Amino acid sequence: MGWFSDRIGRRPLLFICYLAGAAALFGLAIATKLWQFWVASAVQSLVGASMGIGSALVTDLVPPEALSSGLSLFNGTMWIGLIVGSALTGAAIQRLGVSTALFVSIPLALLSIILILPVRQSGPQVVIKPGS
Repeated sequence: MGWFSDRIGRRPLLFICYLAGAAALFGLAIATKLWQFWVASAVQSLVGASMGIGSALVTDLVPPEALSSGLSLFNGTMWIGLIVGSALTGAAIQRLGVSTALFVSIPLALLSIILILPVRQSGPQVVIKPGS
């Protein structure tokens, strides 16, 4: 995914991963057969790829002297979100049922696209030295 994100850009690939997550949630919500669950789970695996792409984006955007703390904050925030999200998902499933909880979570997955829109596009930085 790193090579691919270098070619098409980190943000567009993150958009694709987040859209795949929303599509997988929809697929899980309407799945009635085992093969449908398998397909939705396979599509959901793209969300995991977004974590590596996100780390690469942080590496592109954070100055080298702050890179270790920037990556630590990024990875720590991800784990905090997973823990809080899991707890809230469990409560939602208990209260609303599995299908309704999955349908409710689709707009939250799409919210991730809106949250990444203000992040500036990454790309290789070209430095021109005087006298070169």
